[in-house]
Amino acid sequence: MKLYRIWAATRQQNAPALKLLERLNFVKVKETDHDEIEYELK
Repeated sequence: MKLYRIWAATRQQNAPALKLLERLNFVKVKETDHDEIEYELK
C-alpha cells in the first residue's frame, strides 16, 4: 500500500492533540475558519 498523504485535524483548544501531532512530526498546514488546525505528516 502506497500512501500519498497522512493528514489530521483538531480544534485549536485541544492542546494535548496539538502537542502529540507535533511530537509525531506532523506539520501545521492550514488553520480553518471553523477553529480547526490541519496537520500533515511530511
